[in-house]
Parts: sequence; structure tokens; C-alpha cells
Amino acid sequence: MAFPLLTAATTRHLLPQPTDQLRVGGMAPFALRDPEGNAVAQGERLSQAGLYRLQTGERLLAVNALDVEESNLQQRAEPAITEVPQNVLEDDTPVGRELWQPLVFAALAVLLAEWLYSHRGSFGRGGARKQRAQV
Repeated sequence: MAFPLLTAATTRHLLPQPTDQLRVGGMAPFALRDPEGNAVAQGERLSQAGLYRLQTGERLLAVNALDVEESNLQQRAEPAITEVPQNVLEDDTPVGRELWQPLVFAALAVLLAEWLYSHRGSFGRGGARKQRAQV
């Protein structure tokens, strides 16, 4: 019996409620009163930011405005682009050296050492077995 209750509570908590993301220009999810007290029907566009009140109760819903500068469609002045002088070094000597070649050789040396260690018994014993079998 606890599992359905836990699932319902978790779903209710994790899923966004329709009142969580009310924005100016969005649709009213139910009948509201705007901050000035005018009625806003369900499905009508929200025209201003502020605290809207449910018509059926005392619950307040916040309607957020988008950033005014982001929604401004007027053409803006072009930004001033200035050039910064670039310092050019006269000396073109390489600063570092590549490490991939020594690392590859070191890896191959470790690989060869591991292979020799794992096959250390097969070099001497295999030949000795053949000699004993022939005698």
C-alpha cells in the first residue's frame, strides 16, 4: 500500500506543476485575477508580471516577466571594435620537446619486460625436455 503513495508523492514533487512556470505572454491555466484586480479567463494570455490571484480561492500565483533587454527587437548600435596590437616574438626557438617518442619506447620496453617475465620458464625448460626425451 505504501508503494503507490510513495510513487504519487514522488511524481507530484518531481514533475513541474502548471503554476510553477507562468510567464508574461503565456496562457492562464485557470481563471485568475491580475494584479490590478481584472478577471483573466482560462486560456487567455497573461499580459503583465505580478501576483495573480485565483478566482476560486486565496492562492497567489507569481507571473514572471522575461528579461526586457532580451525581448527588445529594436536594432541596436553596433559595438565598437578596437584592434589590440599583437606582440610578435623575434625568437622562434621551440620551447618544449615532444614526449611521445620516449613514452612509446618506455611502453615497449615495459611490454617486452613483462613478456619475458611471463615466458621465463619456457625458454630453458622446453629445450631441456626435448633433450631428455631424445636420450
